Amino acid sequence: MGVLFFLRGEYTESIDNFDKAINYARKHNLTKWLIPSYNGLANVYYEWKKYNIALEYFEKAYQLCIESKNMIGTGVTSSNISKVYLSLDKYTEAMIYANQSLEAYKKLNNQAKIASSYIMLAEIYNKQNKYGESLKLLNEAERILENVDNQFELAQNYITLGATYLKLKKTNEALIYLLKAKNLFVRTPSKSYQKDLYYQLSLAYSSKKDFQKAYSFLSAYSSIKDTLFSTESDRKLNLLLAGYASEKKEKENEILRQKNNIEILQNSRLKYVLVLTLIIIGLITFLLVTLFRKNTAKQKMNQILLEKNIQIEQQYAELTEKNKKIEQQNNELTEKNAKIEQQNTELHELNVTKDKFFSIIAHDLMNPISSFKNLTELLYSDFQSFDDNEKQEFITLLKNSSGKLYELLGNLLTWSRSQRGVITYEPDWVDLKDAVESSLPLMQLKADSKNISIKVNIPKQISVYVDVNMLNTIVRNLLTNAIKFSELGGEIIFSSHIISDKESPKGKKFIELSVKDFGIGISEEDISKLFRIDVPNTFIGSGENKGTGLGLIICKEFVEKHGGKIWVESKLNEGSTFRFTLLHSL
Repeated sequence: MGVLFFLRGEYTESIDNFDKAINYARKHNLTKWLIPSYNGLANVYYEWKKYNIALEYFEKAYQLCIESKNMIGTGVTSSNISKVYLSLDKYTEAMIYANQSLEAYKKLNNQAKIASSYIMLAEIYNKQNKYGESLKLLNEAERILENVDNQFELAQNYITLGATYLKLKKTNEALIYLLKAKNLFVRTPSKSYQKDLYYQLSLAYSSKKDFQKAYSFLSAYSSIKDTLFSTESDRKLNLLLAGYASEKKEKENEILRQKNNIEILQNSRLKYVLVLTLIIIGLITFLLVTLFRKNTAKQKMNQILLEKNIQIEQQYAELTEKNKKIEQQNNELTEKNAKIEQQNTELHELNVTKDKFFSIIAHDLMNPISSFKNLTELLYSDFQSFDDNEKQEFITLLKNSSGKLYELLGNLLTWSRSQRGVITYEPDWVDLKDAVESSLPLMQLKADSKNISIKVNIPKQISVYVDVNMLNTIVRNLLTNAIKFSELGGEIIFSSHIISDKESPKGKKFIELSVKDFGIGISEEDISKLFRIDVPNTFIGSGENKGTGLGLIICKEFVEKHGGKIWVESKLNEGSTFRFTLLHSL
């Protein structure tokens, strides 16, 4: 079941089923089933790009294979470990395990798997630009695959050979193998590998300056890439949801652990009080026995009683002190319980907010996808009934829908990486004008399509302490919004001014940047919805100018990461000005 859910892209269910399989195999000492369960769970984490966790489970499977002398399992698991190290750019470790996999398959005389190991080693050499060593291995793999009649692996090997020869500027040799792969794919179709093949063929013919064929194969590559785009988007969204479910489960486990610790402390306190009570009862019993035995010697008994009274007073004082400590511990436990309750409330609110956010995003994804579906069904069923102008209009609508979908998914993935801490914050001193202008070429095409001019009024030699990648993301999102909400032939002004010492925090200086447009503006009601993930921003603007607001949420997180703040000033039909601050001087 774990494999089935994995193939369907349902990663959370896949992990749960593999965990159940592992627990069952451990309980009943089923090593034979434990190895594939570890490998399956590791493959889910590898697809999730959690390489360290994937490596942990692959190594468990590898150790079991060694202990049980499972040669085929050793070959498969060694190849998987090599794949993880290659993704981590650890070529030495990747080479060691790839060679171990090769040796295992040689002992089994499994020719197809030997060829697969040669291809894996060749990929490691290609990563290190050692194309000569790679070609030797690929040629050997070709010889083996031609003899074992494995058409699919042979076609993949031809593509790798062609790509390697292109790296060496040997276009004629590259074309020989790429065309061989093309002939094989007639019998063994594969959209993914056809995409790679057509891309390499377009590069080869472009190198030979046969631009007609290069364009033909590039068009075929783009067509297949668009076909695969929807599936890849679903896979990434499933990975995002699986990451969110895993994070939620881990927080719930942490709360349970804290509750268990509290119960342990409370039980320990009760045991301590019981011991003290028994001590007191023992002392009283001892005194009564002493009084009974020494009744005839009152004077001596009185002296003894006096001494015992002194001891009792001391013990009472000690007990009183210990009771104060116990009371203090009770107060501390009460405070901790209150904190845990507060954390539970905050966690619940966070989960509700994120659930609402994912619901909003799912709704926003449905709009362009629904447009795609309706338009393509209309074109498919009545294509011949439309004239060229109508067909061009449909294509334009499809292009606009794909652009919105691509922008939304890009912002969604950026926000997800920021939430999971994948995006590293690496600030440095950079020239502000150069950093802003480096983001303009990507935006200029969008601006030119609406005949909008972009002016940058920022003086040279103004340094800011920023992470350049985060600043580029902020600039691109703000310019995208400004272009979207500007009229045809409009103007956008990017400017800055240094904030005075009185307005800046003590010991630091900030600079304020602004992006001003003269477009449709934003109402006060819509302004209150900006920069929030718990409000459906889909209704901001009107018509084609509607936006999700996700880009502004990312801008807010990145600006606050730099210790700054972001806000907007706008009036309907007059335009908007988005302002944010960055550190100018320590």
